[in-house]
Amino acid sequence: TLREMQRPHSVINGWNSAVGVGFFMRKFGERTIIEHGGSCPGYQTQASIDPKQGIGGVALINAGGVRPSDVINKMFDVLNYFFQIYHLHLDIYLY
Repeated sequence: TLREMQRPHSVINGWNSAVGVGFFMRKFGERTIIEHGGSCPGYQTQASIDPKQGIGGVALINAGGVRPSDVINKMFDVLNYFFQIYHLHLDIYLY
């Protein structure tokens, strides 16, 4: 199942990151981020979700010197800040 694929099967660095089946998991602050990415010369991608918060994002990059995970981390920070400032709950935006 998808849930089984997203479960840690191999833990790295005392659970700073882990490997599932086709997915990677990592700690980002208090969050556990589930992600998958890839690259070929000149392009990098990453899809990440925070299942507890119900948010996710995709970074598509065609520039050197930029890591997709940095873009995703900033996106999560901005979304969490927005929802805290306006006292909104993510579940009302999910369909």
